[in-house]
Amino acid sequence: MAFLRNLFGNTREDKHLTPKGRALMMVAVLVAVGLGMGVLNVPLASSAANSIEVLHSTVKVPTDPQASLWDNAKELEVPLSAQQMQQPGGGTTRQVYVRAMEDGQTFAIRVSWDDDTKNDTVGNLPSDAAAVQLPIDPVHIPYQCMGQTNSRVNIWQWKAALERQGVENEALDVDMAGVRNLTSNGICKAVDTPGIEPRVKSYHDGKQWHVVFWRALSGGDLGTAPLTRGTNSSAAFAVWNGERGETKGMKAVSTWNTILFETPESNTGANLITLAVVVLVAGAIVGWAMRRMSSS
Repeated sequence: MAFLRNLFGNTREDKHLTPKGRALMMVAVLVAVGLGMGVLNVPLASSAANSIEVLHSTVKVPTDPQASLWDNAKELEVPLSAQQMQQPGGGTTRQVYVRAMEDGQTFAIRVSWDDDTKNDTVGNLPSDAAAVQLPIDPVHIPYQCMGQTNSRVNIWQWKAALERQGVENEALDVDMAGVRNLTSNGICKAVDTPGIEPRVKSYHDGKQWHVVFWRALSGGDLGTAPLTRGTNSSAAFAVWNGERGETKGMKAVSTWNTILFETPESNTGANLITLAVVVLVAGAIVGWAMRRMSSS
C-alpha cells in the first residue's frame, strides 16, 4: 500500500500519478512495446525506396522468365540514362524492371525492359544485350561505371545472339551460352574471369525482353561477387538496343541499387531472453532512481 501511495497522489475527487509514478509507467509502456515488437519480429526501419528486395523462396527459384513465381517478388523500376563517360556514348532504354529471389542455395534476378524489336542474330545490327554489375566488396562500393583501380566489380553480360547460337548449336550447357562472367577495375577494362559462372535464360514477348540471371549463393572470390543470405549488396544495370546500333560504350546505364536480402527468421527464445535482461536492467535503474528521489 505504501508503494501505491508513492505512485498516486490524492486530490479532492480522484487519484493521479505522481511524477515518480509517471516515470515508472513510461518505462513499463516502453518495455511492453519492445517486448511486443521482439516477439512479433517487427522491423524498426523500412527498406530504402531504391532497394531490390530479394524474396526468400521455400521452393527452387524459377529460372524461366515466364514463371508465375516471379509475380510473388516485389518489382523495382530502375531508371537508366545514356552512358556519357566514355565515347561513343549513347543508350536509349529508359528503365529496367527488376525482381529477385533466393532459395537458400541459388540467387536469381529477372531484368525486364521495353523493346519491341528482337535482335538476336549476328548480322548488320548488333545484338540486344544487358548486364548486371555487382561489387566484389559490397562494403566499399566502387564507382558505378565498371569499378575503379582499387575496387573491382563483377559483371554478368548477356547477349541475345550468343544465347540463340547456343540453342541452335545444341550447346552442352545452353544456360551458360549467352552469358559471360567478367570483372573490371575501370571503364573499358572488363575481362573474362574465372569464378562462379552465372547462367541465363531469356524470353521476348514482342514488347519486352525478360532475362533471368542466376548463380549459386557464395561468399565470393576474386572473380565472384559475394551473394549470401542476410548480407546485403548492390547492383547496377546496363542495356544495349541492337536495333538502334548500340554496342560497346553505346548503352543505357543505372546507378547502384541496394540488393536487400530478407533477414533470416530470428530466434524467438533468444529474443525473449534479451528482452528479459533489458527489463531487469530497466527495473534496476527505476528502483535506483526512486530510492534517490525518496532520500532527497
